[in-house]
Amino acid sequence: MFVVGVNVNEYTNDLDIVSNGSCTTKWLALLALWLFALATLAKKPNA
Repeated sequence: MFVVGVNVNEYTNDLDIVSNGSCTTKWLALLALWLFALATLAKKPNA
């Protein structure tokens, strides 16, 4: 798997790409959203 900004330099022309990794992108976006929400909740003072 190749991720732009991480390891895209390892790609060579002899490799076939079957998918662009949209599932990975969606998973990473959900993880980022969850981590952001967790960090936001951790900053709130006790009510």
